Amino acid sequence: MKKKLIVPVVLSTALLAGSLPFSNVLAKQPEEITSIWLTNKWNEKVNVPIFVREKQLEKRNSSNASDALNFLEEKKSKVKIKNPKADLKVKKTDKDDLGMTHVRFNQTKNGIPVEGAEVLVHYNEKNEIVAVNGSLNAEVDELDLNTKPEVNSEEALAAAKSSVDAPTQLQYKPTTELVVYPFEGESSLAYKVNVNFHGEEPGNWFVFVDAHSGKVIDKYNAIMDADEIKTQTGTGRVYLGHIVYYISLKVKVLNQVPFFN
Repeated sequence: MKKKLIVPVVLSTALLAGSLPFSNVLAKQPEEITSIWLTNKWNEKVNVPIFVREKQLEKRNSSNASDALNFLEEKKSKVKIKNPKADLKVKKTDKDDLGMTHVRFNQTKNGIPVEGAEVLVHYNEKNEIVAVNGSLNAEVDELDLNTKPEVNSEEALAAAKSSVDAPTQLQYKPTTELVVYPFEGESSLAYKVNVNFHGEEPGNWFVFVDAHSGKVIDKYNAIMDADEIKTQTGTGRVYLGHIVYYISLKVKVLNQVPFFN
């Protein structure tokens, strides 16, 4: 049975918007909006991060990956990142329908992405940074880890396919990526292999193969059975102009699906 990879959760943009004070949203007073910063503190009771709050937004000249990285370098003591320019790699930049820009970085170790460790910088439409959030792995940062693989990607793929009984012919081309994989108190250099296939027992497997020994460290199937789906209810807020609507939500939740893909 797959043991779930436990990583701190990253707040979505919707939750970020929902954290802004109600009066500030209506009054549209950017200078009074509370910004949210990355923190290494954690509320164990409800399993959410404890964020540091400030009263000032950070006005920038642009909203792109280069500026976001410069900002993290300037504020590295505040966001608890020792060397942002060396340890963070741009993953992607998105602009949403509200005009907000979201820059996503992977934490890396010697240039290798750390699985499940990301930092996001969020800009509003005025090029103001409104939040920095994410999840960093401080233990990996301090770890003396050999990041030169002794097993090649073809060998890792063969081990992954064998571990999940994949058919000879695959409908989709498998992928392999070298990552640092924290699991059960240890961090290993590993190939993250995605094997996807149809059939009587279809699978969309993610298999982590040790890049030194060639052994499978962990694996999970992203295709879940119907009996593993739960219905969860809750409430949320939707902002349309100056009006805040409170709505009820009902969503399907898949068990044992890791947060990071």
